[in-house]
Amino acid sequence: MFCHMIRSNICKNLKDDKEYYIPKHLVADAIVGDLVNVEIKPSKEEGKLDRASVKYVSKRNKNFHIAYVCGTNPYRVCLINNDHVFRLTFDPLKINIPKLNIGQEILVTLNQKNAEFELETSLYTEEEILTKIYGLDDYDYDQKIKNNVDKRVINLTELNTFTVDNESSTDLDDAISIDSNNNKVYIHIADLSRWVPHDSKLDRRLLDRQTSIYLKRRTFHMSPKELVDKYCSLNEGIERYAITFEFDWDPITKKIKEEQGVHYRSLIKSKRRLTYDFCNSHGENDDDLKLAKEIYMINKKEKNLSNETTNPEYEYNQISHIQLTKPNDWHSVIEYYMILVNMYVVRYCIKKNLQIPKRVHPEPKHMEEYNRIKNMAFSSEYPEEFKLCLLFRLQQPSFYSVKDSYHFGLGIENYSHATSPIRRYIDLVVQRIITGDYIYNTHELEKICDITNNVTDKKKQVNNLENLLYDMRYAMKQMNKTLKGIVIGIKQPGIQVYFIELMKYFFIENENIDKSIKIEEFMFVNVKLVSVTNKITWKITK
Repeated sequence: MFCHMIRSNICKNLKDDKEYYIPKHLVADAIVGDLVNVEIKPSKEEGKLDRASVKYVSKRNKNFHIAYVCGTNPYRVCLINNDHVFRLTFDPLKINIPKLNIGQEILVTLNQKNAEFELETSLYTEEEILTKIYGLDDYDYDQKIKNNVDKRVINLTELNTFTVDNESSTDLDDAISIDSNNNKVYIHIADLSRWVPHDSKLDRRLLDRQTSIYLKRRTFHMSPKELVDKYCSLNEGIERYAITFEFDWDPITKKIKEEQGVHYRSLIKSKRRLTYDFCNSHGENDDDLKLAKEIYMINKKEKNLSNETTNPEYEYNQISHIQLTKPNDWHSVIEYYMILVNMYVVRYCIKKNLQIPKRVHPEPKHMEEYNRIKNMAFSSEYPEEFKLCLLFRLQQPSFYSVKDSYHFGLGIENYSHATSPIRRYIDLVVQRIITGDYIYNTHELEKICDITNNVTDKKKQVNNLENLLYDMRYAMKQMNKTLKGIVIGIKQPGIQVYFIELMKYFFIENENIDKSIKIEEFMFVNVKLVSVTNKITWKITK
């Protein structure tokens, strides 16, 4: 039977569009887009996809593929597909391309005659690569504009709309308008669904990419730059299509009337592009910012929003200095308005009997132990960063599911994500559902949740590896220093110690603990570096 490879481990029957799951070890060398001959094995579990195994590749995909520079002497390029690594070696002197760096993306094509990958030398910038991969060179934006004018929108360009983001942010998903005359707050989210049709070539690519990945020195964007910059990002002074969520507030108490919220497609124009630091420093002198924060301060007490504990962010300055990037008040203000939208979306979908992916945050496995440690740590004079790290360590990871569920961090039943469609695929899915652009069935949503959770796990692995690299480089500069730590857990064969200066915890084995020291939970200890090889080894001393 012949099928098309539509993802790295999913193929679709050419006759009836039925999909089959292919285990990684049975994919052979097939690539997304290939026409393959497969053998089918029916699934024994109800609701699960039938399995398939690739017998041979009938026709190769002619599309470009992203590879990564993995060596520079000589130049080597690696293409990772279905956990197989294809390597190409080339001489830059014989090819008209600029100097490449390790980790840089580059395009490769598949030679149809010998089934080998070859370097594409005419495209090498990130914009050109993304344009080619996403098929945007064939994407007629002007025609898309003509096709979209029939989608009814409400003109809100006269509102005093502003965005608040980090200084370095380029993908501006959300904006806010405060209308004090009519006691209304408008939260605008970039309308990505308008530009990315369901199951289009671009949509399938976003489904595989799933999320933007932010590393310390580089960002891998989910959405192509041309689409974001020209049509989606809510940049200052430019009219943009958006999904607007409108809420009234009580003129006396300033409490938001959440149950009376509405949403609709709109046309907006951001008047100001603000930063968190600016709002924190000048917010009291700006009427709109002052009112937006006042509404937040009044309404945040109505919801258990402060339980959402996130891992601290770290900045390394030339490796020798590390500091915690602390969120200021305005991070919490904007977070409140985004949570307000996400909660509204869930209520709306439940009311309309629409299924959406839920954001699940399970409660800790051992609640009694969690509360004991939380009360003990928070009732003492430990560093604030230590308390955040401690809570994050004790909580379970979040994930996406179609089933109704509880979000422990926020303390609410059922939660979702809808405010970052430019950088998170789940938000695009939810946007389509609430606008009626496309209604997903249960099977489609379950598949999307599985893909998202898998990519999220891999993203965490990448971030952890990057953090380990910086930790090791930082630790090498601490050879002759004594650092202060706090014991946060006793787990044989050793203990977990939180480093006050490094602001994260490491495991120290019993053999590296001075025998004369009696270890107790939450005690302060002195720690010295023993070695940095394939791991960081610390020793507790007097």
